[in-house]
Amino acid sequence: FRGSVARIIIKLMSFRRIFILTLSLSTLGAFAAELAVPPPSIHPIDRTSAGPVAWWRLSGLSKKQVTNLAKQHNARLVDIDVDSRSPDRFSVLMIKNSGIYQRDWWWYFNITENEINTLAHKHQARILRLKSLHDKQRARFSVILVKPPSATSIPWWWQHDIAPEKLNLFLKTNDARLVDLDIESMHPLRFNAVMVANRGMNKTPSWFYFGKSEKQLQDLLRQHQARLIDLKRYSHGNKILFAAVMIPSTNPQSSKEWWYINLPG
Repeated sequence: FRGSVARIIIKLMSFRRIFILTLSLSTLGAFAAELAVPPPSIHPIDRTSAGPVAWWRLSGLSKKQVTNLAKQHNARLVDIDVDSRSPDRFSVLMIKNSGIYQRDWWWYFNITENEINTLAHKHQARILRLKSLHDKQRARFSVILVKPPSATSIPWWWQHDIAPEKLNLFLKTNDARLVDLDIESMHPLRFNAVMVANRGMNKTPSWFYFGKSEKQLQDLLRQHQARLIDLKRYSHGNKILFAAVMIPSTNPQSSKEWWYINLPG
């Protein structure tokens, strides 16, 4: 499955898909390999970017197939989920690794917290996507690392198995904003989170909510005139609730966003 959009983010939850789809109206109907890019002043260091880019969504891949297809399309991973173990199979989202979106990047599977820190230091990179493998013996992850341009290198942090209240406190204390959110456990609710310093050219309003219903999220998006950059679903008793990260809509006049839950694969 392939297309050209301003930004697409795919989440896999309980064998169902949650889609966040933001389309630039100027690119609707365009399915070309090379697309116009946003002005140079826009630095796509994370999913706050909304410039058009060629993308591919693929499922049921082996680790070798993921690597080979990224090379074949001159693409880089921006999202990854583990479909199954033994054998290991993955669903991935790739974007064209060219123009302002060109980055040095790496992805790793089944590694520990210490290994992530070592590899991030080695590559002078930060975490783009982090997914827990929910290993009962020891915390292990799949991770995508990306090396930001020197002009956009800013402080960043990641936290493993953090309670939502502590996460809010960390964001406030460090003047940070979330760029990636993963659920580590539902009972009690714990997150894995990636954050960047919210300052300088990277500064933008950002909102983090948890324990919200679908309707409450819709109301908050309208209230803030915002769009989703991350969305997680979890159960609480007999209720389905959501954790979400929002930023202001890039340009409500020239782009539209839709989000869906419980879609089949």
